[in-house]
Amino acid sequence: MSPPAHLPSADLQEGEELPEAARVPLSSLTFECRRDELAFMIYIGKAAQTLALRLVSVLAVLWGTGTSLVIFWLFTATSANTRVRYLVVVAFQLAALAKLACVGQKVSSPSWQAVLHEEVMVSSMLWQTACTIPCVLLLKPGHMGFASAVDSMTSLGLWGAFVYVRLDTFLKFHAVLALCFLGLEADAWLRPGSVMTTGQVASDTLRYLALGLVLPLLISVSLEARMRQTFVLRCQRPGMQLGSFWEQVLAIMASMSVRLSRQLSTLGRLFAVKRDAANGGMRNRNQ
Repeated sequence: MSPPAHLPSADLQEGEELPEAARVPLSSLTFECRRDELAFMIYIGKAAQTLALRLVSVLAVLWGTGTSLVIFWLFTATSANTRVRYLVVVAFQLAALAKLACVGQKVSSPSWQAVLHEEVMVSSMLWQTACTIPCVLLLKPGHMGFASAVDSMTSLGLWGAFVYVRLDTFLKFHAVLALCFLGLEADAWLRPGSVMTTGQVASDTLRYLALGLVLPLLISVSLEARMRQTFVLRCQRPGMQLGSFWEQVLAIMASMSVRLSRQLSTLGRLFAVKRDAANGGMRNRNQ
């Protein structure tokens, strides 16, 4: 998977001061120079601005749909306890929508600072997670089509893979998300009157690990590796290196790409042979 072709060139000029708001911790997953890593963050922020707005819009539509449903249930509920529960859910849903509106306003603003992209996106993801937890706790899994713990956390995990945050930040967010999933799943399993079995818990856990953790991780790593490679090639700064981790990732991706192209070529030849054989058999029968 490769980054968009329209990635802007967002590097800092020599002598330009670093923004005070940008505190860039360095690790084995970043560039060795703090200035280079900061320039890469700006690069990501400019590249992901349009995509971030679209993702925020999609998420707002989903939250809005869910809020409308719960408001309908609120007015049709006959029990006072049920009304209170729905009212609390609506409050958290409106809080999530308000946060998304704030994020959308920031990202679309002419004064938007691309270097703040990661901070704003992570803050939004954590806020969405915090608002999702009480909604899942107060509504039974699958209630009137409402998402369960595994569906909610998996969706948030996949959403986090496409907002273009760096891998070290991505891993921290998913550590929080995994703890939230375990807590919600344990509550659904151990709460009085629960009909969940051990097999269902194991199935939910495997589904979350596959679709909510491993798949987003692969997407995030492949996207960032390509973006870092493109960034280095465009900057052409002496001494700038990707680092051993990203070089290994790119080598693995190149090897897999070669293998995939060979397999597709082999399948194409086999298909052509079978097609020719079938056409030859039809001609013989016609004769």
